[in-house]
Amino acid sequence: MDQQQAIQAAVRKAYFHKDQDIRTKPVPYGVNNTTCYVLSGEQKYVFRIYDNRHDEQPIQFELNVLASLKRQGLSFEVPAPVPNQEGQWITRLDNGKLGVLFHCIPGERPRPEDAYRFGRAAGELSVALGSIEVSGKPPYRGGSYHLYEVHPLISKEMLHESLSRPADPEDAQAAEFMLQEVVSMEKKKESFSRMPHQLVHGDLALSNMLIHDGRISGILDFEFCSPDVRAMELAVGLMSFVQEESSFLTRAESIISGYSEQASLTAEEIGMLPSLIRLRYIGSYIHHLGRSAAGVGAFDAARKRLHSFLKLSEALVRTEEALLQLGSKYLAARF
Repeated sequence: MDQQQAIQAAVRKAYFHKDQDIRTKPVPYGVNNTTCYVLSGEQKYVFRIYDNRHDEQPIQFELNVLASLKRQGLSFEVPAPVPNQEGQWITRLDNGKLGVLFHCIPGERPRPEDAYRFGRAAGELSVALGSIEVSGKPPYRGGSYHLYEVHPLISKEMLHESLSRPADPEDAQAAEFMLQEVVSMEKKKESFSRMPHQLVHGDLALSNMLIHDGRISGILDFEFCSPDVRAMELAVGLMSFVQEESSFLTRAESIISGYSEQASLTAEEIGMLPSLIRLRYIGSYIHHLGRSAAGVGAFDAARKRLHSFLKLSEALVRTEEALLQLGSKYLAARF
């Protein structure tokens, strides 16, 4: 039995009657979890196996967030879980892994040209997340600036050692630069801690939104939703566009103008956006380094981010002043 057949058998056992006709097919994107579509008659679902989680508590926190957002009357949908045959939202599979079945939200991945709609939805979500209180244990304790808590296998000592002595000499320049930036972020930790905090999605990229009939129809993947710096939501949205330097400022203006229709930031938050973009990318590197150490991800994923961070930082230096001007133009105008 191959992996897909095993998943189909597990889903059938947990959620459907044995004589129901179901089939599964892999979702062609995503790196953190094993995900597949589940088709049963006219119904379409998404089943996620949490490759990063062995503890039910952070998953339950995610589901609590989704339940709270469902009551906010948002203009888009968020994932809605389906209970298994025992009435539970979380299913423990025979191999010990945890899974959740969600209703499928209609739509396609937005294009970069949809940056304004993306920004507007991000602002709407940020306001909603700032208005709710959710019980339970989030995946992170309260701030992406706690870099040595991003992954349980990556301590301060291990991170500094791996960046000081990279195994491949070709990584030396990028590793040295990353280490310098890690130290820089440590010095800014107190400044980050004083900024406004709230629940933040934490991974709000185009790949985690859906568009249907010209509007954002859904926001996906709340796995990393945790208390964090409020402005991180916008920083993450901007981050994925930085390296397309020729179009970055155009996309950034679209995102920021859309975001500003729903949400606002203080002058201090605006001024910290470049640092938050860098901080988030460092966190992504640590996350994938940890996945490699845990044996659930390839080291190349971390290595790719190591080299991309150098390019991102160089591009950000060249566009930083203009980015801050855009932030002041749109976001500070609301105060």
